[in-house]
Amino acid sequence: MNEILSAIEKHLDRKLTVSELDYYQVIGLEPFCSDKAQIQAALDAALLKSQGSERSNSLQIVSKHIKQAQTILLDASKNTA
Repeated sequence: MNEILSAIEKHLDRKLTVSELDYYQVIGLEPFCSDKAQIQAALDAALLKSQGSERSNSLQIVSKHIKQAQTILLDASKNTA
């Protein structure tokens, strides 16, 4: 778990605790944000921050979490679950 938190802090400049580790906070939003445009903008910003020339393990962890966030937060049926 510390590896995930460290990767998010390094690549997205967000220092989170285990209790704060949810898709909203990973991409920099308040929990349960329902504005699709705001979610998409936060996802785009997180993706830009996570793109780099290095292909380190920590960058792959962050990219994976952003893609999972995109899948869950933009699908209304998955988001409510």
